[in-house]
Amino acid sequence: MQAMLERKFSGWVLLLWVAACVMLLIMGREAIANWRFGDPDDQMRMVQIRDWLAGQSWWDITQYRMNPPEGGPMHWSRLIDVPMAGIILLLGLFVERETAELVASALVPLLTLGMALWIYARLGRRLFGAGAGLLAAALMITIIPVMGQLVPMRIDHHGWQIVLFMAAFAALFDRTSPRRAAIIVGLSCALWMEISIEGLPFAVLLIGLLALRWISPWPKHDYPRSDVTFAWSTIALAGGCALFYTITESWTEAQHCDSLSPFHVASLSAVALVIALGIFGANAKALTLGWPLKLALCGVAAVAGMTTLFATAPQCGGDAFGALEPLVRDYWYNRVPEGLPLWQIQAAFSANYWAGYASGLVGMVYLFVAKKPESMADRLALLLLFLGTAMVGLFVSRVALYALCIANLMAAPLFLDLMKRAEQLNGLSVRMGLRVLAVGLIMPAVLANYAVGMSFDRQMAADPKAKAMDKHFDDLTRKCQKPAAARALQKLPSGSQLMAGLDTSPAVVLFTDHKIVASGHHRNQKAMADVISAFIGSEADARRIYKARGIDYLVTCEGSYELQIYYARAPHGFGSQVRGGNLPIWLVKDHNVGPFNVYRVDWSREGKG
Repeated sequence: MQAMLERKFSGWVLLLWVAACVMLLIMGREAIANWRFGDPDDQMRMVQIRDWLAGQSWWDITQYRMNPPEGGPMHWSRLIDVPMAGIILLLGLFVERETAELVASALVPLLTLGMALWIYARLGRRLFGAGAGLLAAALMITIIPVMGQLVPMRIDHHGWQIVLFMAAFAALFDRTSPRRAAIIVGLSCALWMEISIEGLPFAVLLIGLLALRWISPWPKHDYPRSDVTFAWSTIALAGGCALFYTITESWTEAQHCDSLSPFHVASLSAVALVIALGIFGANAKALTLGWPLKLALCGVAAVAGMTTLFATAPQCGGDAFGALEPLVRDYWYNRVPEGLPLWQIQAAFSANYWAGYASGLVGMVYLFVAKKPESMADRLALLLLFLGTAMVGLFVSRVALYALCIANLMAAPLFLDLMKRAEQLNGLSVRMGLRVLAVGLIMPAVLANYAVGMSFDRQMAADPKAKAMDKHFDDLTRKCQKPAAARALQKLPSGSQLMAGLDTSPAVVLFTDHKIVASGHHRNQKAMADVISAFIGSEADARRIYKARGIDYLVTCEGSYELQIYYARAPHGFGSQVRGGNLPIWLVKDHNVGPFNVYRVDWSREGKG
């Protein structure tokens, strides 16, 4: 059986990907047909791609229909736009542009899924054999937080981050070519950091594991050229960051720390310089470094990197969101679950992760106690990588999915062994019990979601009134989020300046030609603060903001979770007053547009009042 899986391995992976694509396309057919993207970030990504294809400079990622006339500054990489734009231009030769955009939005996430599955399956085969590799790849489809980033219409950068993590993860265990493995780890981490600076701690973790292999006094027969791998990984990381930054950004206009910057490049270059000089210098003189000297060299490199960073940009040494205005942090950042620590978010969002962590711990223990052919070096690398990614995920919940990928990989051989063991036991109940346990260990996210759903259903059944209210709000939310509803706002005079919630505004920009004040993108935080203040502040605050920004219409929706927070926390704020029908003389109730309440700003009425 194992030999057959080895022979047909690539074919099985291809079949798995095709089956996953068919399943996801069927499940997502309504979202695709109705242009329903994964979240507002996907909507803004499509706007960014459209602007670029319409002639906006490669170097300029400002959204000019947000926060006019200056525009809303963004922190995204143009590199993510390239695959989408390429497919749109190619298909545009045969179909209408809008159709090409829709096909690209469905296709690109499936391509990232295929790449992730291929790398993941090969890694599993390299570590545990073909059977475990195929099983791990198949089970990746059940990791809900991972698949949520790889479904059709999810076109933002998260899927590409998963692919790059997989590439670096797999290269970490490549024994065939130390230099190639190092370059893949370094370049994957560099591209990850260009896409999102949240790749930095994972780059430190991955390359830190290569350093540990080199420093460790244990035998190196598994990875004999660990010095070459470690040195080239730091060179590839620094060089890749410099290359990708040069391709996408201006070296003279850098001022932010929330994305890859010259400050990060300089710091990483200092680290690479110290490591390369130390290792290659010692090799050239045929010197053998003991582990204390190796550790000291790494310490000097770390000090050089941190000194360079703090000397050039001390503000980049802390939280990238540390400079957020208090109002924006309180009303926006702290209500986005994906950016919060895992222990601060609701069970409905966190249960997947906690269950995956538990499964990973069981798989990790089994990896060490079972008599397996895997080397101790590989077991320790998996252990440290799992613990490291899990720790990062504890503090930023959206990146906990990388720990789940490692947990799933470690659980695959355990599942196979448990199923094999079950066949050898007497008694139907014992065999079935062991099989159920095995399934629970490899599908923790599915079981956790089921448990949360059952608990919620019981709560709703105990309170029929709350259940009815919850269903009513869900219905309103679905109506507010329908792309057709946002398209209908085009009925308003062309190019109008709208005041809308941060979560609603991206759909307005995507589906109409209107302008907005802000969306949930933090570099535009002064405009974000204005939006929040215009809802929770006094009528005088709103009047000042509306006047300064030339607002033509206020647009609200009863199904907006964001606006409900404003109403609840500021019951006497301007938003709550308008909702209750207490309008100032300069604001007139207009005709509703679908689920949206529309209010027209008319300053001429002030003089008449």
